[in-house]
Amino acid sequence: MYYLDGTGETRKCAVLYDSSSGYGVQIITMETVGTKSTYLNTQVQSQYSNWISEINSSTNAFLNPTYAESVRCVGSVPDNPSYYEAETLTWGYASFPGKDDNYVTDYNQLSALGIRDINATYWVASRYAEYGYTSASTQPMSASVNIRYIDSNGNLTYCNVYSYSWTGTSGVGAGGTHGIRPVFTLKSGIKITGGSGTLDDPYTLGV
Repeated sequence: MYYLDGTGETRKCAVLYDSSSGYGVQIITMETVGTKSTYLNTQVQSQYSNWISEINSSTNAFLNPTYAESVRCVGSVPDNPSYYEAETLTWGYASFPGKDDNYVTDYNQLSALGIRDINATYWVASRYAEYGYTSASTQPMSASVNIRYIDSNGNLTYCNVYSYSWTGTSGVGAGGTHGIRPVFTLKSGIKITGGSGTLDDPYTLGV
């Protein structure tokens, strides 16, 4: 279907969840709508900790309230985008939320529908931080702080934004710049006013 977003651009979208999902009807763009970079400086700790709300907020400009009641970044929890559950990891002078699995529901649905790969990289609203251990110790010897994204082949991967080692060295990682792929929850009462719903002739929406 075609969706007129909040910036005035018409986006080709696909239904990610239908009305039987319990999430309402949610549609996802079949392209990225911009890019977002991780901070490659001293703000990385704050950005990582607030990444889920930050990446969800980056989609707000694309909400058209005529058609959709809410918008979120793909990879957040479909019915609770701000949610995350992660142990806090602390080492050296820094504390970070550990890994969360927010991406799983959307990732599995994208895979089932065959729309995970759009020949572009895009963020998912999920993080991955972990300790490293040596075989002789139960104490963490290193840590890696990462943010997840989907690569251009549709595979889940991550970029490192911060690292810390037992030697006391630390540093900002490579980070990355990737696209934003919004998911819109349509309002009830939205109508199909044209098109046949195919890839070549998408539905158009009306009120």
